[in-house]
Amino acid sequence: MEQLGYNKQENSACMELEMKEPSRKRGCHFFYSAQRNTTEILCALLLICFVIFTAVIIANQGKTSRELSDVRLKIEKIPVNSTKDLSDFLYSIGMSKELKTINSQLLHVSKEVDNTKLKLREIQADSKKDLQNYTDIKSLTHSMFRELTEELTEVKRACNGFQNILSSIQKEIRNLSDAICTRCPQGWLPFQKTCYYFSNSTKSWTNAKEFCIDQGSHLVIVNTEHENSFLSNYILDSRAYWLGLTDTEKEGDWRWLDGTSLSLRFWNTGEPNNVGQQGEDCGSMISQGKWNDAVCSVAHYWICEQKR
Repeated sequence: MEQLGYNKQENSACMELEMKEPSRKRGCHFFYSAQRNTTEILCALLLICFVIFTAVIIANQGKTSRELSDVRLKIEKIPVNSTKDLSDFLYSIGMSKELKTINSQLLHVSKEVDNTKLKLREIQADSKKDLQNYTDIKSLTHSMFRELTEELTEVKRACNGFQNILSSIQKEIRNLSDAICTRCPQGWLPFQKTCYYFSNSTKSWTNAKEFCIDQGSHLVIVNTEHENSFLSNYILDSRAYWLGLTDTEKEGDWRWLDGTSLSLRFWNTGEPNNVGQQGEDCGSMISQGKWNDAVCSVAHYWICEQKR
């Protein structure tokens, strides 16, 4: 644009010169012609530069294409093992990354394991402490139980002693009550509202029975274990006392004088045995309250019984 403006100004100047000075007309035409030639030369030079630049680009493209072809050929010429090695290498790179990840995870797991071991040691220490406490408590419990058992045994022994004493006291009270409430003849012993006479001489069973009848009584009939125990307290070791017991009517069928059969039996070991030619058909009491069959004609002590 500036060039065109400049040309217009020059043309205007020339025209003015032509109008003012006809002698200068030829010089203006020469100037215009030279300027046009210069423009054409510049255009030609630009065209030449474009052509050269294009040629250079084409040449570079060709070189690049040749290089790419060479690379392709080289790649195609690479051995299969090399390709495998490359794949292995790439795989090893991936495995290396995985190994790093696994290693990181293993480190984390190792830390967790260490923490778990620490907690387990703490728990083990607490467990040992609790076990020791439990052992101490168990030992103390056993010791206390043993002591309590011993004390309980002593208490039971004391209770049994007190019970025996109480039984003796109750027995004495009953005897005293019987003695007070039951008026027995002189020389007779009271027991449970009954009077008992223990002879100081000996007689046959029949004569002893008649003596008791004459006293308004009968040979003793044992009805309870307590009564047998009471009688045994007054039996001397060297004596035997006739009881109101006989099997004279039928051998082996022992009955009391009132006709009742035996409900209690306190026979001595091996008795009754009915030994001897005369036989043993009358019952007697020996030491410790044991019963024995004896020959009725033998003289023994006797016990009379009288109800009150």
